Amino acid sequence: MKTVTDDQPDHFRVDFEQFKLRPGVELDVHDDSGRQLEHRAQFVMAYPGKGVLVSIRANDPSRIAMRTGARYQLSGFNGRYDFSFTAEAEKVDAAQFTALFARPAEVTIRFTRKHERIPLALPATVASDAMGNSTPVTIRNLSLGGAAISSIQPLGRPGESLTLQMHVTFDGQKHPLKLFSVIRRSGHSDASLMFDTGLEFAHPTLTDKLLLHYYLSTVASDFNVI
Repeated sequence: MKTVTDDQPDHFRVDFEQFKLRPGVELDVHDDSGRQLEHRAQFVMAYPGKGVLVSIRANDPSRIAMRTGARYQLSGFNGRYDFSFTAEAEKVDAAQFTALFARPAEVTIRFTRKHERIPLALPATVASDAMGNSTPVTIRNLSLGGAAISSIQPLGRPGESLTLQMHVTFDGQKHPLKLFSVIRRSGHSDASLMFDTGLEFAHPTLTDKLLLHYYLSTVASDFNVI
């Protein structure tokens, strides 16, 4: 792995064969001029040494902007880092809403988080002095350093504190996990009428770290990577 520039040590280029990407990752698509297409794509699979298959996130075949023979930049976020690669569309099948791209030579990645976040849908509760009673939430992604949660009401402003509580199964028994957290972002969800809140865990105990690490390792092993 090599650095792209000396003044940007968080940027790297890797050979595409080394790049592991989970099926279902959402991709932004830009054409050669840098214009972002109105529809996104979704990674389906990679054919070793051959190419990349994506599904096209459009509701109408006539709205598909990809064209066979054109080059596009596909970019996304895998939970830990941003990535992008450029490739030629070898076949665009509007009827099947799919596109097959030639194998990219390399992938540019930029690390944005210390810990990989695992996508999930896990019921939990949060509490704070301002709330009084516990409020039900859904954990949308989780890492050793924080979580993204959804709720039917706003939970607070950035900088305010709350406690996230969930249950982790270890050795056949459920253990409560209480994580003191600081709100880093809060706002309306782009995908629903819910509110999204980004949390950073603050000073978790050793036991909490071990339980969280065990849970994340167990969940991560259920994902298939190619």
